[in-house]
Amino acid sequence: MSPSQITFREVCEDDCPAVVELRRRVDDLPVPEKISTEFWQWENLRNPFGVSTAVVAVSEGRLVSHMSALPRRLVVDGRPHPCSHVVEAMTDRALRRSMVFLRLGHRLERLLCEQGRELFYCFPNRSSRSIFQRGFKWMDAGSSRLWLYPLRPGRVLASRPGALARALAPLAVPAGVLYRGLFAFRSSGRVETADKFDDRFQGLLDEVHRRGPVVLERTVDYLNWRYCRAVARKYTVLCLPGEGGESVDGYLVYRRLRHEGVELGVVMDLQVRESATHGPAGLLLCTALAQMDSSGAQAALCLLTSSDPLSRSLARSGFIPVPRRLNPNPLDFMIKPVGAGLKPAFICDPANWRLSFGDNDVF
Repeated sequence: MSPSQITFREVCEDDCPAVVELRRRVDDLPVPEKISTEFWQWENLRNPFGVSTAVVAVSEGRLVSHMSALPRRLVVDGRPHPCSHVVEAMTDRALRRSMVFLRLGHRLERLLCEQGRELFYCFPNRSSRSIFQRGFKWMDAGSSRLWLYPLRPGRVLASRPGALARALAPLAVPAGVLYRGLFAFRSSGRVETADKFDDRFQGLLDEVHRRGPVVLERTVDYLNWRYCRAVARKYTVLCLPGEGGESVDGYLVYRRLRHEGVELGVVMDLQVRESATHGPAGLLLCTALAQMDSSGAQAALCLLTSSDPLSRSLARSGFIPVPRRLNPNPLDFMIKPVGAGLKPAFICDPANWRLSFGDNDVF
């Protein structure tokens, strides 16, 4: 397969089966549910922020490389800016040492700039990180902190490879019982399960956009698309109604799944009003933990930037920050500001960002 015989073009809807087939060939990528035409159509065509922008490399009628970016809006000090989330970046193994992926990425960036996008961002894996950094000149913006609540630590260790993990598994069982005693949780009668996001959530979303230095915009339509109408994924939405029930003081979205042999409960998004009483974050977290536990989860995960004030609520609820060196899959965050209205020193400072699992496409 010669790189000189490869052509580049934008993706059309008819390319969906070929993109899915390429993903099936590139078997070292996570997120197995993406090997589905239904998932591709949901992710790329139904996003309320707009249709994704994507490019492909074609050789002898076969797709050999693909990169796509979903439209989003970034709110910086209360002002919205159009941005793009690069969610797919894959190349046929036979061409990974060629310039195909680099040429594809530069073509995508030109298209996004023509559309007026002011910033690109992604969470690259180990294979693509160096290309984004050296080839595309993207900048590191830190790595969000992973938080863990060990619901059943003995079972987690028993599922890990290695004799040491298996030897420690029996000792972890009583330790887990003791931990639950120190950081007990139970469902709150004030927390409700919601089947959709509606107008009650708008006031909270407006507050989130105003108070965060740099936050990805959440709209009611976007949250419904991302969580309530997702394909091949099931999410649970918990909310804490405000006084009178016409607004909400907070919400939490989580997902139950089996990942790398461990039954997980993953907190995707947690937002609360700062002025609300009765500790809305704690009520939501304890209710989520109780539901995860009753469904058989062995551990609960949450992802936040290190400067997020919600970290205090996680610590009080029993979540433990996982050191980066112990995290087998750190979610490094990379950005490329291209808009004149974004100050590089400010936008590249990890302390200014507020991110969660829901801001990427891993879970």
